[in-house]
Amino acid sequence: MVRFKNRYLLIEGLSVDPKHGLVDYQPTTTLSTTSLATQLRSCLGTNFGHFGSAMTAQSLSVKYVNATTGMAVVRCAREGVAMVWAAVTLMGLWRVVRVAGTIRGAQKAAMKIAVTRLKGLQRKLSGDKGKTEEFDELIRKCRDAIKLIEA
Repeated sequence: MVRFKNRYLLIEGLSVDPKHGLVDYQPTTTLSTTSLATQLRSCLGTNFGHFGSAMTAQSLSVKYVNATTGMAVVRCAREGVAMVWAAVTLMGLWRVVRVAGTIRGAQKAAMKIAVTRLKGLQRKLSGDKGKTEEFDELIRKCRDAIKLIEA
């Protein structure tokens, strides 16, 4: 029996600022696993045709999306990782941060980036004392959500 070899791509969203170009992600509520998966499959079909769609269709899935931090974990077959990476890049405001062989590696990288990003945001808004508890709660929720990613 042969085991399927998967790769996990940790991707992050970027935002556009008219003055500064691409900047860090701005939180949104419209980001979901289904919308990201649909957008990714559409981009694969547009740029790689039926071949790209068929090669990645079986194993391509979005495992985790966090609209607050703009992070997502996408699973794909090992053979199709280059096509999926290219499709993520061609989608526009997304970039691949890390490619991991296991879900655990993607979880660790996602947790590190999410905590760093939220702590930076907390430092920007550190003048408001009431926000500290909110940020601590937000960091805890992000960590819990990342830990719940299933393979």
